Amino acid sequence: MELPISNPVTANYSLTERLGYLRLKGDTSGITQGKRVTFTGRRLQHENFSASTSLDFKPGNENDEAGLTEFMDYKSHYDLSVKNINGKRMLVLAYNLGMIKHVEKQIVLGDGTVELKVEGFIKRAGYSTESLYTFSFSQNGKTYEQISTIDGKYLSTETTGGFTGVYLGMFATGNGQKSVTNADFDWFDYKHK
Repeated sequence: MELPISNPVTANYSLTERLGYLRLKGDTSGITQGKRVTFTGRRLQHENFSASTSLDFKPGNENDEAGLTEFMDYKSHYDLSVKNINGKRMLVLAYNLGMIKHVEKQIVLGDGTVELKVEGFIKRAGYSTESLYTFSFSQNGKTYEQISTIDGKYLSTETTGGFTGVYLGMFATGNGQKSVTNADFDWFDYKHK
């Protein structure tokens, strides 16, 4: 059995190379491969929450990727990440649910930092309750554009099995190659609502 997140390669993490930032260096392992992923995160503790980060990342090739993930295990996660697609810097929202891999949305980004956000909330209707996640982004640090809302049941332990729960975190990967570009995260914020 492969562990979803294993012992980190410490050389892929730095708080000193760019002062005031967490620098992540993407390794060959991708977040869907269950090996040594460059990842740091925290456990999701609340149904109603907001998690966000500010990312400075200009992917140098089409394998480079960095962003924010809502991670159950290497087979089940939602990723809001920045990639290079056909020479354009793109924001990509993707679902990975077992053998189902789906790109929900791709948005062309301008230059500069991008703030990535996921918010969780409960929707009650009669006797039913839904756990939902809304993904959004900002390039001006003030107004956020909502991308999509996703059903949270697909990341639940009842659906995926296991017992570790969901993590929210920042990641960088070269998706099969060593990344040529560093991902610099200015901050990460988690709030219970």
